[in-house]
Amino acid sequence: MATFTVGKDGVVKELTPNNGKIINYPNTAKITFTKMLASEKGATRSATKEEQANFSLWRLKDENGETTYTPQQIYDEQYYEPVLMNDVTRTATSDDKGNVLFDNLSPGFYAIKEESAPSGYMKQKGIVRIFQVDATGKVIKYAPLDDKAVTDKLVEIKESDGDLQKAFNEIINHQFVFPMTGGYGIALFMTIGMTLMGFAYFTRCRKAGTAENKS
Repeated sequence: MATFTVGKDGVVKELTPNNGKIINYPNTAKITFTKMLASEKGATRSATKEEQANFSLWRLKDENGETTYTPQQIYDEQYYEPVLMNDVTRTATSDDKGNVLFDNLSPGFYAIKEESAPSGYMKQKGIVRIFQVDATGKVIKYAPLDDKAVTDKLVEIKESDGDLQKAFNEIINHQFVFPMTGGYGIALFMTIGMTLMGFAYFTRCRKAGTAENKS
């Protein structure tokens, strides 16, 4: 550990480096987002302790400057590798207020995936958020990429973009929707059910006829 002495005037007078070296450590950062749950009518609320969700952290491969990625590739899972902690993929679980924290992030380009959603809610597939930690430790958030968009750069979310910041910070799960009486869904299930019943009845009659012929 390097030591130094500061005079009354605030000036460093003596500096003793560790083994003659001053070590610079990379600036680290943290990112927090909130797990939100949507009702059938679209109203959202933060998840509770009993409605936990789990997320994994991934890092863009080959960040030594030799590879150039398109925005489409940056949203593609195959270009990422898991961030490991104790030889396992690093994960974080939402707390009693729905908040999820990843900290001690070194400079790099990251992606977040949802590993599990609260019971009764649909899990989001693939990459749900991407962000970057620059050399100073600043977190740069990027807007989701439209599947139909043709662009050569990512859209950075500015601090002043309140709506986009909110959309990034809140990861929303929607409830499983089951078919309602009278809807197309229930009609499909009824059709399938009647078909299976008819097939079973036909098979039973055929077996009965075969038994009578043998007798």
